[in-house]
Amino acid sequence: QADAEAVGFSLLAAGVRCGNTIKDLSFAAHSSDLCVDLVCADPQCGSLFDHSGQNMRCSCLEEGQACQEVADPSTSRFQITDMTNCQSVAGSDCFATLHENGDFSGWSASFSQ
Repeated sequence: QADAEAVGFSLLAAGVRCGNTIKDLSFAAHSSDLCVDLVCADPQCGSLFDHSGQNMRCSCLEEGQACQEVADPSTSRFQITDMTNCQSVAGSDCFATLHENGDFSGWSASFSQ
């Protein structure tokens, strides 16, 4: 599991979220520090993530996935500045995420080994 103090992250945009996140990690992330720890621990997440202070939602994008910005006053977008401090607990997980549409909209399903 990642150490939240060792994981650096920066604010990219306040009042904006990504409308095409691949995964909601929590609806109980009380802070962006807790959210970054959840993002680091999930092998499906890349360095970009959203955190909402209002509904405590923490969600992430896949590595290399571009954000489709949506105005949301209660949410901020962040980026982990050094992913080397993030380590998956599982090690070498194998998984696939399928999306209904090529722009990551619609339904999605994740499958693991």
